Amino acid sequence: NAGGDRLRSNLWQMSSSVLLGQLDAYLDAPPGETLTFAVYSGSGTTGTYNRIATRTLVTTTSGAAWHTSPTFNLSLSASSWYAIVVHWTGSNVTYGWTEPAGLPVTFGFATQRAGVTGSGGSAPSTLSMGASTNDVNYPFRIYAASEVDGDSDGSPVCADCDDANPTVSPLAPELCNGIDD
Repeated sequence: NAGGDRLRSNLWQMSSSVLLGQLDAYLDAPPGETLTFAVYSGSGTTGTYNRIATRTLVTTTSGAAWHTSPTFNLSLSASSWYAIVVHWTGSNVTYGWTEPAGLPVTFGFATQRAGVTGSGGSAPSTLSMGASTNDVNYPFRIYAASEVDGDSDGSPVCADCDDANPTVSPLAPELCNGIDD
């Protein structure tokens, strides 16, 4: 799907406390598109969620790719519920989802409970859960602060042998260049 003034999110219940590092959203966004990553706090699959943090990224690449937020360093508490959001205004952004997602699905420190949709000119200060929730999975990755991907090469710091150099990664092809790529 493609469109502008959209908000896509997944609703998460934390299984343990964690310091949120970065968020990734898989989108086909043109260079220069402003993506607002936001975290909302609430309780359950219905009710009001309040925005507790935002970070902004202006895209620099074209084509479908993982877009990584600036670092949050936000404490998320065990058993608490959070909506992890990406919002954009441009009309040329394409997004996808997995449906049905077979929710709930547990990943490490959190369980994804629902997908969330919305629209409007900016990331709102509150989200109303219920009518905006669904059973799809929007492509997000959540990193604890210890797992931040500093060079945006797809490998978190705990797995990357040089997290300051995007050409050096466990995912990179090994080249005959005298460097351990």
